[in-house]
Amino acid sequence: MNFVKLQEKHIEEVFELQIFNKTEFGNNIWSKSELLNLLKKPEFYSIIYIPNKRIFGFSLFFESNKNLDIYSIFVSPKSRNKGVASSMINNALIYSKANSFEKIILEVNEKNTKAINFYAKNGFSNVGRRRNYYELSGVFYDAILMEIKV
Repeated sequence: MNFVKLQEKHIEEVFELQIFNKTEFGNNIWSKSELLNLLKKPEFYSIIYIPNKRIFGFSLFFESNKNLDIYSIFVSPKSRNKGVASSMINNALIYSKANSFEKIILEVNEKNTKAINFYAKNGFSNVGRRRNYYELSGVFYDAILMEIKV
């Protein structure tokens, strides 16, 4: 797989990838300034999937308290079901082991069963819930907390 670390020169294309797929992101699109600010932080870790000089996926992680938090993993619909997202998880596990992290953690909207099933298939366990954490069009949904030990 063709993965590289996210760099400032990739920010515009990552932003446009989100806009192009805005129906999947809803109100959770990372702005260019948010991405640039994350990139400046030493705790931030990110890789992009760039098979043919175009970005078809990205993953955003943040180190905290000996854990690696998954902020976002996205793969373009054209590149799905090819192991890209699973490879991003595997890359995060390798990174976490190299940095002596204890676990990788995330939260996901309870309505996003596709993501919940994906993470479970990749070894994550459901470890909790945040009630009414997400709001979509006036309706509140719980966040499912998941983790995998490194």
